[in-house]
Amino acid sequence: NVGASYDVSTTSVRVTIVSSDSSLSFSWETAESSSGKPVSFAKNNSSSAKDNTLKFTEAGLYVVRVSVIQAKQIVSTSTLSFQVNSVLTGLKITDSNGAAASASKPIVTSANSIQFSAAAVDQFGNPLSTQPTIAWNVKAQPKGVTTNTTQTGNDFQVGVNSSGDYIFRASSGTYFSDVSLKVSQVLTTLSLTDEAGSPLSADTPLSVSSTMARINLQGRDQFGNLMTTVPSL
Repeated sequence: NVGASYDVSTTSVRVTIVSSDSSLSFSWETAESSSGKPVSFAKNNSSSAKDNTLKFTEAGLYVVRVSVIQAKQIVSTSTLSFQVNSVLTGLKITDSNGAAASASKPIVTSANSIQFSAAAVDQFGNPLSTQPTIAWNVKAQPKGVTTNTTQTGNDFQVGVNSSGDYIFRASSGTYFSDVSLKVSQVLTTLSLTDEAGSPLSADTPLSVSSTMARINLQGRDQFGNLMTTVPSL
């Protein structure tokens, strides 16, 4: 419709100008853009451009001008207005450094705490101006491990006491997004024990009654847990 206004909740829209005159060509341009970003056109300056797809990159008000050209002369010009509205299409999770986090790309750390932030995003991947309530929960964690969590707004603080693989989920309504966390071990302390498992030190010497004695080397990580891989000397 010439001079019409449309509400749009997608990233693109198809516009068709009814014309059977093959001598006409159609020129499209962005006349106004509240976002400051132009509309892109799949076709332009051709007879086939009467059937066009307009693509937007951000929510806002866009005014498009289309000129009908015949024999290199503009015979008519019309404008179309599109109010592109933001709609919730997903959740985006970032870590404390602002890096994107997801289930397919684990965040690897050796720290005992980490913070995630979740934001509801629109069809363009931009945060909604008004954020809905987002709930966080622990979806998976190593067996026998207790995870301490604190939620402030849409931020999620996680405290762990063991290495391993964790999965956390942010959800709002029917939308959710998972993030994977891999906590790696860091060798922090070494200790020695005798064959019976009793600790040895400079103040607790090993007492032997034979020509050989077995001494065990134990490595512990930043959480005080035994290393899964025995350290080598």
